Amino acid sequence: GGRHADEADGAAPDPVVGIQDEIGSVPQVMAQAVLSAGLLGSLTALVASNTPRRAYATAIIIAIFIIPPIIVALVGNLVSQDSAQLLVLFSPADILDGTNAWIYGSIPDNPIVASLDLPGVAYLAAVLVGILGATALTIRRYLTIQV
Repeated sequence: GGRHADEADGAAPDPVVGIQDEIGSVPQVMAQAVLSAGLLGSLTALVASNTPRRAYATAIIIAIFIIPPIIVALVGNLVSQDSAQLLVLFSPADILDGTNAWIYGSIPDNPIVASLDLPGVAYLAAVLVGILGATALTIRRYLTIQV
């Protein structure tokens, strides 16, 4: 959205003007929010459904979101461009950084994601596969529970 020169505190001088300036970005914000919630929620549901203790589930969920970006950053500098492109698609944070950059038409904040130059649709496909796969495995887990 547009910003006005007289905005010292970051807020529009008139709420109506502020809404008019930002209303065009609502579809982009909603798309990224749905992708983020879908991927993060489905992965955490999968872990929680397969972990008997809440403390273990919490630790595993935190590890799922912290460890893959570290591995991608370390290994991405050591392997070929093609291998790094495949590896980044297994990191939820990197995938969401890619979809965010694609949706907003910007360069990703993440230097590894920016250097790979993958098409945005690859990140979208990775998110959708992650959501569908994790959701299917969670449903399968609950279908196997005997009542």
